[in-house]
Amino acid sequence: MKNSDQNDQRLLLRIKLENLLSFGPKAAPLELENLNILIGPNAAGKSNLIEALSLIRATPVSAASSNMDLRGVVRRGGGVDEWLWKGGKRELASIDVVVNIFSRSAATNRAFG
Repeated sequence: MKNSDQNDQRLLLRIKLENLLSFGPKAAPLELENLNILIGPNAAGKSNLIEALSLIRATPVSAASSNMDLRGVVRRGGGVDEWLWKGGKRELASIDVVVNIFSRSAATNRAFG
């Protein structure tokens, strides 16, 4: 993490997508800062990163509550098959996120497949 300040207010510190959308099994993790700007050619994965963030946002934090409907996000994206990377053998897709909770870092992993 580049920004190690005790007053770091970022929620998402790092995200790594594997076998999800256009991110294959060897996709590099993305270190996030206070401001992140996505620039790249067509089909570089910018929109897919935004879609993955919507999937994370829709993931329930408890069995009783959720900001959004996870199934609805997946369905609007074309169903589970459309979320999986199509560049090779079908493997488990995952989203690894390092989040900042009350100035402490915590890692979480969501796997889909």
